[in-house]
Amino acid sequence: MKITLRLMSVIAFGGLMFAVEGARETLEEFPFVDIEGVEISVDLCESARAHAEKLEPRILQNYDEFRGILFEEGSDGFLLTDLIYQLKKIYGYDASKVRHTPQNLGRTRIVQMNTTRKMREAIIKEMSWTRKLQDTINDYLRSLGQTEFANYNSYSLEFDNAILFSPTGYEFYLSNRHIIEELFPDLGGISLNAFSVRAGKSAYGAHNARPWSVGLSKPVCKLPLPNGARCLFPDKQMSLHTALEEVTYDHQPLVMYEDAEPEIPSSLYMAQKLNGQFPPHSNINKSLEMSRYFLANPSLGDENIFLSATQYQFARYIEQKYCNLPWKIPGVYWNLEPGQAVFFNNYVPHGDCTLPKSSRDRFTIDLRMFSKDYYPSDLSSVAPRMWRARFLHVMHTKKCLSIILGYQDEQELLEVITGGRLIVNSNGVQLSLVHIMTDIGLALHGSYGAERQDILTFQEGLKRHFERVRVLMESDPVLPDKAKTCIAETLGSDICDLETGTCDFSTN
Repeated sequence: MKITLRLMSVIAFGGLMFAVEGARETLEEFPFVDIEGVEISVDLCESARAHAEKLEPRILQNYDEFRGILFEEGSDGFLLTDLIYQLKKIYGYDASKVRHTPQNLGRTRIVQMNTTRKMREAIIKEMSWTRKLQDTINDYLRSLGQTEFANYNSYSLEFDNAILFSPTGYEFYLSNRHIIEELFPDLGGISLNAFSVRAGKSAYGAHNARPWSVGLSKPVCKLPLPNGARCLFPDKQMSLHTALEEVTYDHQPLVMYEDAEPEIPSSLYMAQKLNGQFPPHSNINKSLEMSRYFLANPSLGDENIFLSATQYQFARYIEQKYCNLPWKIPGVYWNLEPGQAVFFNNYVPHGDCTLPKSSRDRFTIDLRMFSKDYYPSDLSSVAPRMWRARFLHVMHTKKCLSIILGYQDEQELLEVITGGRLIVNSNGVQLSLVHIMTDIGLALHGSYGAERQDILTFQEGLKRHFERVRVLMESDPVLPDKAKTCIAETLGSDICDLETGTCDFSTN
């Protein structure tokens, strides 16, 4: 393995400080310490290709059936022109030229977070219980015909849903609010994520935080906005990806591609760039054709296939982009002590699935921070039908998770979190549980045209909620029959109508 050492920066926050309160005035009072970042032998081109190859069987598994349907209809295949027509129809706008280029926020840094061994061990214990619940949910989904699971989906307990199962993770957030304020002064919202890579498994491959709804601002916002504001798109999305145990090369570290460009291309933009780049009868071209079909007909396949198709397309896009450069974009990781965090830009490609598999689990907790973005007065009524249907689907999955947690539905959970008060944005629009929990795919980031209104700001409500969670965690997780019925209602191709933007969960 070729190893090159790079000097990176660490922000040292007063050494080993575990107290919530700190006597610091400004970030400049604390020294930046040079440490070594380590290059891996695989560059971004190779990592993206490996990730695409890993996703490809999932995309191709229904190819023969898919082609049979198309040929019955007299088609020559699912071409780029078909995708353009269909996406315009269901999204309500032409995203063929949409490619956001967020500002480059500089190099990745390492931050010493405020934690104790007791806190980290408690978070790992909660994550281990939650992972058992995730396995229980996935087993039930498999019994209903779901076979593959995208890393980010509505039932994932690692992303925006993680906060519901992480009492000590919330204490970690409270203990580090002062660090967040110093590093990210224009904060608009935060999502707490909790990631684990199982022993013998690989971390997720090269990707970035690219929402499927990119370009949504075109049909719903009056552009340009004053003062260069971004509509439904935070210009900054940074993470404090914190190690709960030692993380080295042998423990699936987070890999960053520091010299890659931060960018958010739409699915249609990438499809145009990839069109005609691979031999017509190759598996790659078949997979891209299949991906176009799923992206244009999201109701015809399950959510996981749709999300896998978006990730596959992005992996092939960055493979083509960076394999054609005359130089390589290296991957870099950092050897982390427990409590140290990688402070990085989520819009820059990161992740790698080629590193040696670890003999133990890797646990990390991530504070994902969004800058403020402009939110239309009533997005739910002006957004394209695809967004409205997707929003209703996500809301129903929140209902299912609420039932698992012992609530009647998502509305009762929302009332507990908010203390029963009505939550509205600056335009008087009522916000739902989906809004306060944030959802990157739906372009919901926690600010909504006002101050922060993400779930982490409801301290007393979360305290009440976590009293229930701690009782649940005293025994093994189970799926109540009511939760099973709820989950079954979210599956199937005929639940949501993209022509009207409505969903009927009683059909199942």
